[in-house]
Amino acid sequence: DAEAAGLISPEKNTIVEVTSGNTGIGLAMVAAAKGYKCIIIMPQVPPMYERYLLCRKFGADVHLTAPAIGGQMIQNAFDYMEDLLKTNPSYWTPSQFK
Repeated sequence: DAEAAGLISPEKNTIVEVTSGNTGIGLAMVAAAKGYKCIIIMPQVPPMYERYLLCRKFGADVHLTAPAIGGQMIQNAFDYMEDLLKTNPSYWTPSQFK
């Protein structure tokens, strides 16, 4: 929808998203097919190792955030993404969790 509305384009934008894996893999695949740069943000925990690799195979940059117990682990990833979005005006997020 954002692309069809002219809000994003491969020449101007990098797609950034926090994910625990499956959505990130799909997003990395679509970004690669459409020519977008993509940053996937995930907590660095061993069960997600294969997901990191798949996102990277599709060409995404995978940024790993510090693991933590409970909800703080995901909050660390969201805080990191918010910092990226604030400092990079060409970055765009689909906001799967909103």
